[in-house]
Amino acid sequence: MTSPARPGVARPSRRSLIGGLAGAVVTVGAGAGCSSRGAIVVVAPHPDDEVLRLTGYVLHARDRGDDLVLVAVTDGEASGARPPSWSREHLVSVRTREQDTAWSLLTRGAGSVVRLGLPDGGLAENAVRDALRPVLDARPGAVVAAASDVDDEHPDHRVVARAVRGLAGAASRTARPPGRPGGKRWDCPDTRAAEAADDSYSPFGHRSVPGLFDDLRAARYASAVVA
Repeated sequence: MTSPARPGVARPSRRSLIGGLAGAVVTVGAGAGCSSRGAIVVVAPHPDDEVLRLTGYVLHARDRGDDLVLVAVTDGEASGARPPSWSREHLVSVRTREQDTAWSLLTRGAGSVVRLGLPDGGLAENAVRDALRPVLDARPGAVVAAASDVDDEHPDHRVVARAVRGLAGAASRTARPPGRPGGKRWDCPDTRAAEAADDSYSPFGHRSVPGLFDDLRAARYASAVVA
């Protein structure tokens, strides 16, 4: 996710779970709620969204043996948190490496990544649909989970969530920001993997959106997913 710069921010400390989360979502155990073993396509508007929104959900799917595919819609090149000394190309290199590492840690190296290379901060719904359609056509019957929701503040997030809903219909899912109410709660069955994926974003992701990573830890890496 892209946000204004907040330089010099170290990894935030843990804080208490946002009020109302426990009562706002339903905790789901492994193997419940999603279809049984199959394919899960996670669609992330920016690097770090897949970890911030869907860590618990992905870990349950991994443990169930699902085929896991991450679709990286943008490479996060428009982030306002880019240090002045970094070129745009270097930022893309760092962000994509963070994302690849995090996905490998969550999926134990079994997940794949498809990069669409669409413009960060300038997504159009028809362009996202056109680029995403061949990925989904190659995986009929897959559950398609957007690491975003239709009422998010970031326009790229709203565009991706709408595109996923339009293409996947009943097989679509969207994800709430960490700690926010709504959806079904997917707890974290593998804290070590979740923490390692979180740590993989320390070069830049923690600088970009430190508060959201703080919220993720406070929520104990759970996901809130809307069907």
